[in-house]
Amino acid sequence: MSPRDFTEQAALSGAWPCGSLRGTAEPPSGRWKIARGWGISHRDAFTAEFIQNDEKGPMHTHPPLPSIDTAPDTLLDGHLWIEELIDGLTFRFRMRESGLFEFGDTEREFDTDRVPLAYRHAVRAVRNQFDRDQFRRALDSVESVTFLAVAVGGGETPYDWARTPSVLGTDVWNGNTERYLPLDSSRQVFKQVGIEPVNTIDREVRGRDFDTRAYSVPISEWYDGPAFGVVLRDKTGNRAAIRPDKSLPATDQPTEVDEIATQLSERWLDQVIQDVSREDGEDTVERVVTRSVERLAREGRLPKHTGSAAESEFRAVVNDRVNRHLRGWFSVNGPW
Repeated sequence: MSPRDFTEQAALSGAWPCGSLRGTAEPPSGRWKIARGWGISHRDAFTAEFIQNDEKGPMHTHPPLPSIDTAPDTLLDGHLWIEELIDGLTFRFRMRESGLFEFGDTEREFDTDRVPLAYRHAVRAVRNQFDRDQFRRALDSVESVTFLAVAVGGGETPYDWARTPSVLGTDVWNGNTERYLPLDSSRQVFKQVGIEPVNTIDREVRGRDFDTRAYSVPISEWYDGPAFGVVLRDKTGNRAAIRPDKSLPATDQPTEVDEIATQLSERWLDQVIQDVSREDGEDTVERVVTRSVERLAREGRLPKHTGSAAESEFRAVVNDRVNRHLRGWFSVNGPW
């Protein structure tokens, strides 16, 4: 079924709003990941409530996530969803009518040209993967929606970075009704716009039968080891985290800038080069250096320095190592 056919059918069924599309400017160029078809099994995911008004306020921020010891007393009264707690950074974003995005963490919204290094991989993933066309077709007022997520990485958990998404979605906020979408609906929305939702471990678990003290945190979906923890959620918006007492093994995170080069193995750099070759645009040494620095930040393998001066030092070391590696790579594989 074509997008036009689907939109007409959905509008007739009452599942989607039918109205003129505003903000038809072409989005920035880039690789696009086509999301799965817009099914109508979760009709409350996007309904006419999204077009009640055009008020544009600040992006909604993440709700508190208390530990299970300080959770609301009513959390265990109903049925629970259990999600994996991801070791990463709180991340939120919103699409403007132009197709450009706003990004932020819990406390601030980022300037377009000053995205913190630890978030750049996540920002790039959203810009490349988010299906702007599908989102516009579903809504007249795209700016009423804030997507809340986790930028995966920057912590101590050694995820399998080759298969772990940069962004995992947790909630969708409707600014018109000032409420979150239901859990199953928000998951559907994330999938439909091309963003992976955080993985669900179990659902519809009777809260009164759930023993928080005896619960054993399962193996993570994203590496062969224990999850960072789990999040318990009920259908009223209550939530709490259970974190295991066991600490992760100490990492070999460098403490000095000169130690960064030791993190860049031949195999690791070959993977970065392959990833860059699959991107749109010209393959350049600068791009390999940029992606290497972003990846090191995501994997928690940079010294804990901050600021533009520190990043310049990181880039200088990485640039030297990348150039030495590429001389050998070109001798074997030839020019790009």
